[in-house]
Amino acid sequence: MDETIEFKGGPHAVLLFHGLSSTPLELKIIGRGLSRAGYTVSIPTIPGFTWQKGGTSRPDWRSWADSAVDLFDALLARHESVSVGGLCIGAVLALHVAARRAGTWGRVFLACAAAAGGVGGTGPSLPSCSSGVRLSSRLQPSASTS
Repeated sequence: MDETIEFKGGPHAVLLFHGLSSTPLELKIIGRGLSRAGYTVSIPTIPGFTWQKGGTSRPDWRSWADSAVDLFDALLARHESVSVGGLCIGAVLALHVAARRAGTWGRVFLACAAAAGGVGGTGPSLPSCSSGVRLSSRLQPSASTS
């Protein structure tokens, strides 16, 4: 399994989730750019979610979601603020973290084409933008954390 990718930066961190059955490498270029802009960046692996050669893990979105929240909490314990983002189903994980930790994150940014009802209609529904999750096209520390 590919390892978590981390870039050291300033007091504001960004937690990025890659797409399903992919690896942190797919977001490495974005992570490097964010780091050059002064952010600390973490692109983690998640068991059963991150692609693994010869992997036989049984997919379980609940364990992915719990892992995502735990990763956010660990990063927030070390930084002034944490923004979350993701690609594809990783974007859904970012929304899950934002919903579970409302009021504690900086920004949410996504690249996702998932339909309501989750993956194959078996996972959590994608929250609507009116559910209190503030989406931002520009990543910057929120006024309350800068």
